[in-house]
Amino acid sequence: MLLAVDIGNLTVAVGLFQGKKLVRGWKIMTDREKTSDEYEVLLVNLFQYAKIDLEKVEGVILSSVVPPLTPVFQAASENLFREKALVVGPGLRTGMPILYENPLEVGADASVAFPPHRLESPLLRADPPPGLRPDFEGRLYDARSVSARAACAPEPDHLHFQTVVPMWDNTPRRQRDGTIFLNASPAVFRASLRDCFMRARTMLPPGQRFVFVNAWNEWAEGNHLEPGQRWGRAYLEATRAAREATRADTRAGSRAPRRKCGSPRSTTWISTRPSLGFTRSPARPHGSYARSMRVTSSRRCGNPARPGITGPALLTMV
Repeated sequence: MLLAVDIGNLTVAVGLFQGKKLVRGWKIMTDREKTSDEYEVLLVNLFQYAKIDLEKVEGVILSSVVPPLTPVFQAASENLFREKALVVGPGLRTGMPILYENPLEVGADASVAFPPHRLESPLLRADPPPGLRPDFEGRLYDARSVSARAACAPEPDHLHFQTVVPMWDNTPRRQRDGTIFLNASPAVFRASLRDCFMRARTMLPPGQRFVFVNAWNEWAEGNHLEPGQRWGRAYLEATRAAREATRADTRAGSRAPRRKCGSPRSTTWISTRPSLGFTRSPARPHGSYARSMRVTSSRRCGNPARPGITGPALLTMV
């Protein structure tokens, strides 16, 4: 049997499944002060009352919106069932498709793109490069195809923010099951970023014209704007070039190149400039804030002779 535990803010839902059939379910109060021993006693009593042997539990899966209780239930799982609980979270491949396209239907105010997720398309795949280890079982994408697809994708009907990824190779973290962007370069990044600036300028309401970059310093995923050995400052320069190109289009009032796919849209050109945000590395929670502030300090001080790469909304972090 599979024991499923869903830790909510008010109650903890516990379900015991035999295949797809729910054999027994319970709801108990969420108590952040309880220890794993106390929850173990509670679970034992529930199983005894239902006349179910603890030994029948062959696996435990856990989801939680109360982080302090996650390790508590993990410890209880190992002590009671001799099973390490599988925790539902980022990076876990559940095989469950997300069927909601409109975040308003599930209570969210907006959505934000987060490449390289949701790229399951054979048209974006790349051929294995020379020297790739033969046991590699991950995914290879052509960064140029990913950029072209993003430029052609129609905008959702709800509030949606675009994100650009400079490059991607998370094999240091995922090993042979990683994802790699081949042919990534500052030029491809600049083109993608400029297109996202155009979208923000024309399709988002004032005060919400944000474009995000994933990421400033995700070194373990081979993904960073921060200067490195291979590209130096090229990605920062590409960011500034895309920003300046968008400003020039705004000043000239020229019509930006639009995507040839997707539904046609009426466009109103407004001089309000889009802003740029960075995602943070969990390992360096303050790194992106401090470093990006230095890059853009002249812009925030209002010095027109030395424009930075972004506007004041940089302080809005993901």
